Amino acid sequence: MSSKLSVWFTAMRPFSFTASIMPVLIGIAFVFGRGLSVDGWSALCFLLSAVCIHAGTNLINDYYDFISGVDTKNKMGLSGALTSGRLTPEQIRKAGWIMFGLGFLFGIYLIVRLGWPILILGLIGIFGGYAYTGKPFGYKYVKLGEISVFIFMGILLVAGVSFALTGLWMKDAFLVSLPVAFLVSAILFVNNIRDLDTDQNAGLKTLVGYLSFTPSKWVYVMMIIFPYLIVLGLAMLKIIPWLGLSVFITIPLALGDIKQVLFCGRGSLSDLSSIVEKTAQLHLVFCLLLSVALVIGRFI
Repeated sequence: MSSKLSVWFTAMRPFSFTASIMPVLIGIAFVFGRGLSVDGWSALCFLLSAVCIHAGTNLINDYYDFISGVDTKNKMGLSGALTSGRLTPEQIRKAGWIMFGLGFLFGIYLIVRLGWPILILGLIGIFGGYAYTGKPFGYKYVKLGEISVFIFMGILLVAGVSFALTGLWMKDAFLVSLPVAFLVSAILFVNNIRDLDTDQNAGLKTLVGYLSFTPSKWVYVMMIIFPYLIVLGLAMLKIIPWLGLSVFITIPLALGDIKQVLFCGRGSLSDLSSIVEKTAQLHLVFCLLLSVALVIGRFI
């Protein structure tokens, strides 16, 4: 039983959940930092809903990548649940929809409080998670993966939780979401750089494949640099406290990631085996520092 649970736990790729947890925490910290009240149940329900939808997205992604031949035993970064035969495609597909259902259930409390706008937001989130690879959409396969992650796991999560807590769509919440959106998109983008060969062999048309290898490396650099410039601008505009510049502590991490990508040759993509995890770590630490700064800003 414990072995089976471990397989399912791995299949949902829990290591990736920080990509959905951190934007929600940023949104909560933003609302708190503005001196507004934070309903604990609303915050918890939104967080659990976001994580469940993220898990469902991962499972549906594994299902469609496997049946379309994109995922093989030799591809890096997989959960291995399907390629190893430990779970069947149908089990993964059903589990994905169960997680989407749980995400909706956790959102019911918010729907009761705020009505149809939060219902629409939840349905958009579930649709976005499914359509990432699910037929007949599959926008991951047509160069739209990074754009969708930028919107759904960056802008909508930060602005969405601020709406769930206040009932207001706040312009500043959208602005604060931008550095988070760039970093979470960078995780997927560098994953696609690493998987360029296997994706092309499977006929997968990612944004990286469209841009080609060398231009993609420089796009990744910009996706890492932009968040620092945006935070600086937000601090200058007094949208976030100056303490938000504490994110600059992570520059050594960012430079390490940039160096690893820029010095990687087209024929040595295996050198990027750890870059996705490192970019995710940068996203995590950056967001934690920004969250703390927003919270402390309430008392400054």
